[in-house]
Amino acid sequence: MAAVAGAIGVVGVIGAATGRLVSSGGDGPEDTSFRTPVADDIGAGFLAAPEGLTIDQDAGGIRATWQPVDGAERYRVRSVDGDALGDVAAPETVLLLGEVPDGTCVVVEARGADSVLSLPSSPACLGG
Repeated sequence: MAAVAGAIGVVGVIGAATGRLVSSGGDGPEDTSFRTPVADDIGAGFLAAPEGLTIDQDAGGIRATWQPVDGAERYRVRSVDGDALGDVAAPETVLLLGEVPDGTCVVVEARGADSVLSLPSSPACLGG
């Protein structure tokens, strides 16, 4: 249970499992639904996760490519372990990587205005 703070003090308790006001602490209703901004505003101010990530080795080196994301200003490629491997400004969707051991799996994230960050792409693995 989490207390909901009002302008004057605690005005109710929210059940963690149900997300409903279960005690108003006063003359208000006992079980009132409330608006959850995150759930109600999905899509507003969020970037889609990049899709189509591939990682290949050719004569030019190790190359990560992906499909563009609407609203992206930059992309960051990182290992699935969290190590940043490089970033590139949109609209570019190709990044030449440095030394990457065979079997390394990477993801790409898009960053938009005001540092809004997408979820990571599905991983792609070098040599596997």
